[in-house]
Amino acid sequence: MLDLGGSSTQNDATMTESSIPWTRIESLLRAKAKDAAWLKAALGVEKQRFSNWKTRGVPKRSAPQLAEAFEVTTDVIFGIKPVLPALPISSIDDHLGSTRQSGAETGSIAWWDVRGACGGGIFNEEQLPKGHLIKETGFFRKYGLKPEDAFAIYADGNSMANFIVDGDIVIFNRVRTEPVSGQIFAIEHPDGLRIKRLRRKINGNWLLESDNPDKARYPDEEIDADQAELLKIHGQFVYRQGG
Repeated sequence: MLDLGGSSTQNDATMTESSIPWTRIESLLRAKAKDAAWLKAALGVEKQRFSNWKTRGVPKRSAPQLAEAFEVTTDVIFGIKPVLPALPISSIDDHLGSTRQSGAETGSIAWWDVRGACGGGIFNEEQLPKGHLIKETGFFRKYGLKPEDAFAIYADGNSMANFIVDGDIVIFNRVRTEPVSGQIFAIEHPDGLRIKRLRRKINGNWLLESDNPDKARYPDEEIDADQAELLKIHGQFVYRQGG
């Protein structure tokens, strides 16, 4: 049984000061395509105490158990890092086969109302699904991409111009999270989500490189090799289209 700490009659103000807002938990449930009943069962929480979470918030001491249940870090639970959807994995042929049966030669990509900075960092604490991008089956085959492995976000700023420009919709492969020199990635930077080209230097350091040649306005950022693990890669660039 999860130790929530304190009694169910504890002062609401005290609970609020040391709690995780229920809206944050709702965002995690949406991202995982789960419901509150699943979470209650996963944590073994008593009915009344679980009900209290929805009005008073979740005690911060429960963050490790929440992180384990949602398969994320505690930084995501506390809202320090954003919530990205965790979609089920299936083969391209399995997914496209099901769409063919309905007469549709298409696949869908989760499109999130999130902005990846191509300039300064923009951090969205609560990220809500905007919808889906519909692509023909040939698109997925051309890029070797499973529909469930793809996600799309907006580009913000022009540091990657003229290849990726402000307002573009950019598609990434969430499975490819290993840094590759010369490739573009969606990277969770301490200052926010960024779309940058990674470049490995001879000394082992990494550059977060801007394609825009105006380096005075869009300087590259060097990350020491021993700090590289602090940069979380959400996916490798696949495709861009005008927003």
